[in-house]
Amino acid sequence: MEGERMNVTDITEKLQISFKATSNHLVLLKNLDIVEFRGAEGHVFYSFNRDLPKDIQKVINASLK
Repeated sequence: MEGERMNVTDITEKLQISFKATSNHLVLLKNLDIVEFRGAEGHVFYSFNRDLPKDIQKVINASLK
């Protein structure tokens, strides 16, 4: 999700985990202010919080590769 917005279905496919597991993880990440969300066209899109400290962003980006 680095720099891009994705919906739950996109994230589920990328991570290859269940829709429910993805939703549960996103709730936790949202509560920790790690991800942000916006609704558009009947969908919710998630992206990483750009205000996260740079060292946390580096860890996240490294884990996505």
